[in-house]
Amino acid sequence: MTNKGFVPNAEILEIKEVIVNDAVLKEFPELKRLNEDKLMLIKKLHKINDKKLVYVNSFWTLEYGKELAKYDLSNTGVYEIANRFLNVQLTRAEETISAKAATKEEAELLDIKKGEPVLLMERLTYQNDTPIEYAYNVYRADRYRYNIVLHKNQIDKEWQ
Repeated sequence: MTNKGFVPNAEILEIKEVIVNDAVLKEFPELKRLNEDKLMLIKKLHKINDKKLVYVNSFWTLEYGKELAKYDLSNTGVYEIANRFLNVQLTRAEETISAKAATKEEAELLDIKKGEPVLLMERLTYQNDTPIEYAYNVYRADRYRYNIVLHKNQIDKEWQ
């Protein structure tokens, strides 16, 4: 991104252990797919050229989350650190993108009004067949665009 004139960085808001109880599952029901009693939550605010872009809630299994917490996560992405330093080989991810209204907390963090439209990206990331991270990322809709390129063989599979 820096070669296009964009300077990415992140503000670390919080890193903590989370007990996966009913209240947490009510807010983030997909966490049950990680099949863990405790997770490490990394909350970040990503910026481009100091403009707020995305509020990240990244839940990792404790095995990897505790290790990730030892690194500077403000200038290097968690996936890069996981791969380069923790030997994590991410093999696939399931991602869903939808629209929603910003909550009070999300609006305050992203410098928008409560209820404004945002994009919600939920991702479950796997190492082999084991889910190791669930991300709940809220993007400012006015600063983010998701682009997908399909190739003929992908289109053929989708439409059969």
